[in-house]
Amino acid sequence: MEEGELLTTLSDNSQMWVYFNVSEAEYLNLRSHHETDSMVDVQLLMANGELFPYVGKVETIEADFNS
Repeated sequence: MEEGELLTTLSDNSQMWVYFNVSEAEYLNLRSHHETDSMVDVQLLMANGELFPYVGKVETIEADFNS
């Protein structure tokens, strides 16, 4: 190992921001069951069918339309 060589990288992953698309039907269902100003708890279903062990919150919803 040479002097000044990187030994490790530290990162803070205590908070993560993710972006995902939902259908209009899913969005309307979410809005009909929750207050508009409240943050909604969500869980991530991974590709192997298991739930990610931590609960997340929907904090921001943005609309994106193709014309």
